[in-house]
Amino acid sequence: MKQQKKGTNGQCLNAMGWISLLQVILLLVSIFVLSCKRENLDYTFDYRPNPDAQKASNTRLVNLSENAQLIANGDSLTNFFVPPQRSGYIPPEELTPPGTRYFPKDGRLGQSWTVPQDLFQTDGTVRFRTTFVPIPTKTIASHDVEFTVRDSYDAPKDYYLLINHESRVQKPDRLVEVPRSVTAPKRPDHFKIRIINFAKKLMPTSSMEDITGPITLTYADGTPLATAQQGLQAMLGLIMWNCLMVPISLNC
Repeated sequence: MKQQKKGTNGQCLNAMGWISLLQVILLLVSIFVLSCKRENLDYTFDYRPNPDAQKASNTRLVNLSENAQLIANGDSLTNFFVPPQRSGYIPPEELTPPGTRYFPKDGRLGQSWTVPQDLFQTDGTVRFRTTFVPIPTKTIASHDVEFTVRDSYDAPKDYYLLINHESRVQKPDRLVEVPRSVTAPKRPDHFKIRIINFAKKLMPTSSMEDITGPITLTYADGTPLATAQQGLQAMLGLIMWNCLMVPISLNC
């Protein structure tokens, strides 16, 4: 009887030992799982847009052409919208060009646009291609222009797209790179003005007035502004100076 009771007690002790061991194992597993979850909670992704990357660079496009569509590094930045060409009533929403991320108003490249910093690749450049959407009812005197721009903190630049009237001038320029000064005038009651002479010699068959050659900066009454600005040459020259805040005009 005593031996049977002793055997029963041993079995109970062994069972309790196994239970304690299982409890320890479960406790260790719980600690491990909780530690893993804590690491996962600490490691998160931030999908919010980076406002610093979307800030304006020192590079600007000045579009004097019919090219209203823009592609950067192979991605379309504009909407390539074509309005419906069918007759009859067309709902206004079908005639409204949708906006895009970089052109939220109408999804088209306007006359002036500053390139955001987030478009520049690791080498500091952006590969652009400007184009247009062919419309059957409208003739557009334009073509694609591909070019690469490089941003510079010390040397801001403007890139002028000059595609219109290429059939009327000799040796036309599609794209012109022009340095841009961002320094303020020396005197607070003055402002800076930049004049760029893009005039080209016309074709012999053109009926337009030939305005190539030197130009003179004058006041509205025709008085020359200063002798230093007489006979401004440089077909693509860049001239910047301080001038009084009065109406001025150009005499060719």
